[in-house]
This record gives sequence, structure tokens and C-alpha cells, in this order.
Amino acid sequence: MTIEDNTLTSVLREHAEQTYAEELAELKKQDTRQRPPNWILSPWAVRTYLMGATLPNGFVVTPKYIGNPRLIEIAVATLATDRALLLYGIPGTAKCLKYDTLVLDTRTGKRVTIAEAYRQRDISLASLQPDYHLRPQAPTDYLDNGIRPCYRVTTHLGREIEVTLNHPFLTIDGWQPLANLQTGDRIAVPRTLPFFGNAELSDAHVKILAHLIAEGCLSQDVPYYTNTHPDMQKDFSEAVQTAFPDLKTHWYPSGVECSISGGRRGNTFRNPCTQWLHSLGLMGTKSEGKFVPEIIFSLPRRQIALFLNRLFSGDGFLDFRQSTKQITIDYSSKSKRLIRDVQHLLLRFGINARIVYRKNGRYQHYRLFIYGTEPCRIFLKEIGLLGRKNIEEAQMHLTTCDTLSNPNVDTIPTQIWKHLEKSAISNGYTSIATLVQVDRGITHYKTSRGSVLRKQSIGRSRLLRLASLAGDTGLQQLAQSDIYWDTIESIEPIGEHQVYDLSMPETHNFVANDIIIHNSWVSEHLAAAITGDSTLLIQGTAGTDENTLRYGWNYARLLVEGPSTAALVVSPMMQAMQSGKIARIEEMTRIPSEVQDTLITILSEKTLPVPELNTEVQARKGFNVIATANNRDKGVNELSSALTRRFNTVILPLPATLDEEVEIVEQRVASLGKALELPAEKPALEEIRRVVTIFRELRSGLTTDGKTKLKTPSGTLSTAEAISVISNGLAMAAYYGDGTLHADDMAASLTGAIVKDPVQDRLVWLEYLQTVVKERDGWKDLYRSCHEVL
Repeated sequence: MTIEDNTLTSVLREHAEQTYAEELAELKKQDTRQRPPNWILSPWAVRTYLMGATLPNGFVVTPKYIGNPRLIEIAVATLATDRALLLYGIPGTAKCLKYDTLVLDTRTGKRVTIAEAYRQRDISLASLQPDYHLRPQAPTDYLDNGIRPCYRVTTHLGREIEVTLNHPFLTIDGWQPLANLQTGDRIAVPRTLPFFGNAELSDAHVKILAHLIAEGCLSQDVPYYTNTHPDMQKDFSEAVQTAFPDLKTHWYPSGVECSISGGRRGNTFRNPCTQWLHSLGLMGTKSEGKFVPEIIFSLPRRQIALFLNRLFSGDGFLDFRQSTKQITIDYSSKSKRLIRDVQHLLLRFGINARIVYRKNGRYQHYRLFIYGTEPCRIFLKEIGLLGRKNIEEAQMHLTTCDTLSNPNVDTIPTQIWKHLEKSAISNGYTSIATLVQVDRGITHYKTSRGSVLRKQSIGRSRLLRLASLAGDTGLQQLAQSDIYWDTIESIEPIGEHQVYDLSMPETHNFVANDIIIHNSWVSEHLAAAITGDSTLLIQGTAGTDENTLRYGWNYARLLVEGPSTAALVVSPMMQAMQSGKIARIEEMTRIPSEVQDTLITILSEKTLPVPELNTEVQARKGFNVIATANNRDKGVNELSSALTRRFNTVILPLPATLDEEVEIVEQRVASLGKALELPAEKPALEEIRRVVTIFRELRSGLTTDGKTKLKTPSGTLSTAEAISVISNGLAMAAYYGDGTLHADDMAASLTGAIVKDPVQDRLVWLEYLQTVVKERDGWKDLYRSCHEVL
């Protein structure tokens, strides 16, 4: 499938050739220069795509690399020969998640923080596939990216995630870093997360937990429960008797409150229910501190439904308006954590509920609303309510009514119309208006192209009909996808925090905090511009073996049939050789040295022997390899001299001069501040120069005047990190200062960028402050601010 053919690739596929499809297509039209075999663009056009330019017709190509253009020319020229390319460079600002971000293990239903996932290194996550459905997938690498400035993103549904400024989110027009997004933009979140566990817990225990979380008092010596409905009282009493035969529910004369106790049994008796609640962390919590215990998330589907049933039956509410037949279900709590836990559990059933914060004087609480015909239908069918009015009537209405789900609740962003228009015209329709008229079945209805494209959004069912008429399979899949398009309501800085990332093969995305996020350089853009395909990727890790680089076997077929072509599992490397494309190897130096040397034959002979089949794969014209590496990482495996000779190595350095680096930082900070609509003044050039000077001196181990030698910290101190320091300082100045960037606005993020090792780097930074910063004219404010942070 070519870039021109795939009208929807920019919607979900995050690869460079889809994200920048318009730029690549325009370059291809303007490109009249000679192209090497199997290249879609000439070397000139590839360089233009990487470095950015304004074409003769006024079209702007955005820069993908900031640095010396000669290095890009060398890299491109290398790939036009039979030598492979090795790109060396220090890592920039990573795309990261705050340490306490929650991820769902699809194997067990358990939720863990990304910090726990990093430590355990054994998890399966929900990842968005090319067909727009979420499926389980295991990460190939777990990354600790240090302490970095973070921002909290809050959506209309009330979901929150805390990430670095350059972390990408999925929009209808492709993956966009947070810096390019603003309030009102719509991003992808899961429409459903149908992953459950197999943990063992009796139904009686499940009921007790739900009842006590909803209407129990857990801050006393024993649990208390309050409810006025006879059915709820009976259900709770029977559950206690079943789960704890030695205990009883002692109802007080009022008839609405009871305690769970074993009666008068002396001081040696220990209440097993109280002890159990203590083990779950619930006993002793007040209303605002309640939460869903971890065991609940790992239960089977039926028991999670049972838990939600009793929970909503206690603190939930069903509103069934007789006049309009409109149904709303909601749940209320003082605990924000509990509300988020319940929101996540509902998502397991495909229900996207919205969190709303309410405050009335001193009283504040959170409410969780379920809107729309289909979500309410799912709730009442799979979860239900106990002892509530209008249940049967509401269920009957939802079962018999022909009303479709409210199209205003779950819609596709308005930008989808431009994709639909392309499909309509390519399928023979004169315009998008004609397609809409055919869908309505009223050809004489006056509909203009302008009126159609002014639509704010489009419902799923309507998009499915229009996409079917236009013959666009991709749009049909989008209409039936696992994506809910949520709206960003706020973006706010939250300071510096420890961050992590997970590397996902092929899809490069996973679900975190119930939001779909991206994890992912020059190598991808080179492959996209040269062959139009950057997907032939091998992610280097300590666990990468020879089969990953060469080929593998389907062992089930191998045992039955023996070695055969059908049993052969083709690797990205073999596929690139067969199709004459570029294979990418990320983090080459993470791969064990003996596995690295597997490449020697491939790069020398351009063949891949398959001795089991007595044959070999010969590379077609256009085949080559781009490998990336950095020599500042832990666990680096140096390349052997034999393998190094097979590569043409290009080192991507930091800017050569102070002025050049200052200019890059200034331009990038300006664009980030504009994208985030920071109400701060443009940072003074002198502030940027101070930060860049500090980074350059600490990187080189020498002051700019050459008089003082310095110790170097363990961090990279890249240009990207300097941009982050200034950007975070602007945010601090905007929201907590007077709008003008001062030293104290930058001190914390500057210190965090330098001090990665709390012992060694702290001493380096302290010595630099004392011997250099303190003594410089006009730098006393920076010295005081940074010294206070330390």
C-alpha cells in the first residue's frame, strides 16, 4: 500500500511515513533529480525532508533534525551505496511517563505503576494495532529516563496522565507531542479494555467489600454498615454469615445501622473481618480515603460485575425520566481515588464514564456519570442494580427501544471529513456533498460541500455508512474501532519527577492511565523518506538473539513437516533484503556482542544463508541497514572491529558553537510556549545563554575561557534537555511567578537535569556552583536559587 493509497494512515499509524505523508507526497511531486534504485525520493529530497525547507511552490517542509546538514548528506549518501550506516549520538529528552502512572497487565487484570513494571520486567499491555483494536502485547525493553519536568493532562472524561512535554498523544491527524497540543484538542483513549483476571475470592467477600466501600464506616474498631433498604440489609447480612461464620451483623434499634462483630468473646478474640480489611489496606480509612482493593482488579468478569452491582446499589443513582425516556446512571464519592478506580472497572465492560468534581461550600465530592443509550444498556444488562426503583422499566425500555446511542457522546473528530472526502472522490463521487446526499436517500436535498465540512463531528454509525458507500475499508474500521476520542481540558506543569518508558515492538504504543500513548529518531525518518517504509525495525535489547536478526521457525510446523519455507518465520532483516528496503536496528550496543556479529555476513555478502533449506536470501537493490547507538548508556556492548568496518559511522554531535545552540534553544522554546499558550513573557536571551553555557561547560569539563577544569556529571546534558529546562522555567514563571523568567523558576529543573546520580552528580554540581557560578558577574541570583534547591 502506497502513501497515496492509504487515506487513513495519518489517523492511527504513528510511523513517520504516515505522520508526514503530505510532506513526502509534495516532495515526490517536486523531486526531479536522479534516484538510487528502489528509492521513492532522491538524496536531495531526503535531505530536504530531514532538514526542512520551503519549496518553490510555498509548501513548508518541517525540520526533523536540528544540526549540521553535512552530516545528513553523508548519512544519505552512505545509504545510496552498499555500506551500512551507524548513527552515534547521545540520547535527547525521552518520551516518558511519571513513575506512578498505572498500566494494566492484560494477563491478570492487575494494575501496577510503570515504576513497578520497570522493576519486574514482566508484563503484557494493551496496545493499539493497525486494525484499530487493542490487543495484548509485551514490551521489549524497560527504560529509566531519570528525573524530568512533567505536565498533567486532564480530559473531558476526567482521565489524567502525567508525562514529559514531548510525549506524543494520538490525534485524528496522527501522533502529536504534548507541546503541539492545547485545550480543546481531541486525543485517543480506549473505548474498552476487556481484560479480566482469574483471582479467587468468594462472592460473599466481593459483596462485603462493595457494601462497606459504598456505605460502610471503616474508621472505628469494627466495621459498621448503614442502609435503609431491606434487600440490601438482607444481602449484606447473608454475605457476612457466609464469609465469616463466627461473626454476625448486629443491627441497632434504629434498623438502619449494624456492626460486624463476634459478640463478647474476651480480649483474645480477633475479628477476622477486621483483620481481613486491615490486610487490604481499607480498615482505618475515612470516606475520602476509600479505594478499590487490588484483588478486585484481578477478578473474573462476573465477579467484577457483582462488585460494581453492590457498589452502585449503595452509592449509585438511576435517573429514568418518564417524559423523555432518558436514562442517566451515576455514582458519588468523596474519594477521588475510588472514583477513578470505578471509572477504570467500568471501562473493562466498554463503558466510558465521566468524572465531575462538585463543591458546595465546605462539602466536596466526585460524581461518575454514565450517559447514552448503549452504555446504560450494557450497565443494566451486565452489572445491574439491587433494590432500586425503575430498574425493570428502564431495562424494558432499553431492550425494546430503537433509539441509537447518542451520537454526541461517542463521536469521531471533525477532521475525519477531509479523509472521507478523498475517499468519496476517488470512488467516483463528485464531492463529499454528493456522498452525503446518497446516504440520506434524498438526492434533491440541497447540500453544499462547505456545509458538510463545517460539521463539528460525526457519529460512528453514520461514518460506517458513508465509509461503506465510499469503499474505504480503513474508515470503516475506524468507525468500529476501540478508540474513544476524548477532549483535552487542561495541561498544567507539575514539577520534576522520576520518569520511565516502555519499548513496544511494531505498534510503539500502549495504554497507561486509560489513555493510549506513544513510545518511540533520525533513522525512522531516513527509512520513511528513502523507501516509504520505516516499519522494518529490530529493537535492540539484552535479550535480542540471532533469530531476531536472521530468521526463526514456527516450531509446531517444524516438528510436523520438518524444515520448510512454510515453517520459516521471516525477520524484518530478511523482509528488507527480499523487498529492497531499509532495516533499522535501534540501540545496537544493547545487543550482546556475539549476536551483533550475526550481521557480518549480511553486510559483507548481502546474503542471508538458510542452511536448513539449503538456500540463501539475496538482497535486492535498495537494501541497507541503519543502526543507532549511544555511548553514554549503561550496559553498552562495543561493536567488534570486524563489524565496525562494515558500517560507515556518522556521529550526530551537539551544536558546534554556543551561539548556534542558543539559537536552537530559543526557537524551540518559542514554539513550545506558543503551542502551550503559556502566559509568560518571551525568555530573555541572557537566561537561555546561561543555561546553555552551563551545559556546554559541564559536558566538555572546561570553562569557556579555558582556565578552569571541571568534573563532568553522568547525565547527557543535551540540547533537548536545555530546551526542557527553559520551557519548564517558563511554565513556573507563568503559573507561579510574575510571568517573567527568573533564576528561581529554572533552578529546580536545571538541577534535576544535571543531578542524575544523587551522590556523585550532586558533588559535581555543588563544586561548579561554588567555583564558577558564584564568581561570575550577574550570576549571583542563579547561584542562590540553585544552592537552595540542593
